[in-house]
Amino acid sequence: MKKYFIILVVLLATSLFISKNALHYSPIFINILNDILALPLILLLLDIAMQLIYGYKYKMNLGLVLLTFVTISILFELLFPIISNKAISDPMDIVWYFAGSLIYLTVNFKNINKTFWKTNPL
Repeated sequence: MKKYFIILVVLLATSLFISKNALHYSPIFINILNDILALPLILLLLDIAMQLIYGYKYKMNLGLVLLTFVTISILFELLFPIISNKAISDPMDIVWYFAGSLIYLTVNFKNINKTFWKTNPL
C-alpha cells in the first residue's frame, strides 16, 4: 500500500505543479491541495532517506512526524514571511499541513513506530 501511496502523491503533486496555469480550478483549491500534499511528500522522502541511512528495518516514529510538521510550519509560516517579501503567512496552512501529516500516518500506520521518540532498534 505504501508503494501505491508514494506513486499517487508524487503523480498528483507533479500534475498540479505542471498544470497549475492550464487548469481553471480556483487558486484557493490548488493552494490548499499543495499544502495538504506537502507533508506526505516530505515525510515519504524523509522515510526513504532514513531507510537508506539506517537500513530497511527502520520505522519512522510519531515524534519524527510531529517534529517535521512543526519544523515545516515554523519555516513556511513564521520564518520565511519575515525573511522574504514574497512569502505570505497563512495560519490555515498549518491546519492543512496537519491534515497532510494525518493522511501520512493513516496510510502508513502499520509502518510507523508507535513510540513517541524512542530510536528504532536495528
